Amino acid sequence: MTEALEARQLGWEKTIGLVEGAFTADEWQQATDHEISCVIHHGPQLEWALQNIPPAGSATRVAWLKYNTGMNRLGFNAEGVLSAAKRLHEAGYQLILATHFANADDHDHPLNAMQIERFSSVLATLKETISQISKAHYATLLVSSTFQNIIMIGYVQALSCTVAHLSSIKVHKN
Repeated sequence: MTEALEARQLGWEKTIGLVEGAFTADEWQQATDHEISCVIHHGPQLEWALQNIPPAGSATRVAWLKYNTGMNRLGFNAEGVLSAAKRLHEAGYQLILATHFANADDHDHPLNAMQIERFSSVLATLKETISQISKAHYATLLVSSTFQNIIMIGYVQALSCTVAHLSSIKVHKN
């Protein structure tokens, strides 16, 4: 949060996202006040988002929702992420479903295929049950050559060699 606030004070106006999310309700509110997006990993962060809904049009009105597909450190299970997505959608948030691969550096690791399958299944359910998800900005954080439209996300890339799959963006290769 400190670095994000410093960037804002120095005049950075583009999107800033806290991959770890906020650690307290006050920090959540501070992030919202400064247009800093937070990933939602667990129940308290979900409640803070629902208690402090940003104005329509705010960059922080886009909720990054973390689905634990198998890394088992942070994120909601499948049932929890579907419930959280429904609540956020009903509160007026746009949704971005995110995950983290346990073996991102080894593209052929069998756990990656399992995680992609889990992620794709939940994403399909969300697209069927929440009409906004198909119209909103959604991304899948993936490391797989099976997806055709891939773009690197800088701050996530630095953490885990992760890439984002966005349906409307052309392939960019490094």
